[in-house]
Amino acid sequence: EEGIAADVFVPENAPAQKKLRIREFGARLHTVDGIYDEAAAAARTFADEHDAYYLHAFVDPRVVAGQGTVGLEIAGALPGVREVLVPVGGGGLIAGTGRALRETLDPPPRILGV
Repeated sequence: EEGIAADVFVPENAPAQKKLRIREFGARLHTVDGIYDEAAAAARTFADEHDAYYLHAFVDPRVVAGQGTVGLEIAGALPGVREVLVPVGGGGLIAGTGRALRETLDPPPRILGV
């Protein structure tokens, strides 16, 4: 939603393009030494200290539901699709996409994580 403040935490070695897009969308970017786990821990600490909501990148059911819109787009464009390849990082995209396709198409396509 426009006008809502966002603080985004990423590992220092996150891709430059990702950092740029975060800033372009108006979020405050925090880079953290280490890997994703350290960035997530820093974000959780920040949320606790600032009475802010911590939104997990792929475990939160709202994030998974949002990722499911990809599945709805696929179902709308390719109603007879038999297999769908989904990139896998944290698992939120494949969970949301797979759920949306299972609930939308009969028979549901085979979902393959890559």
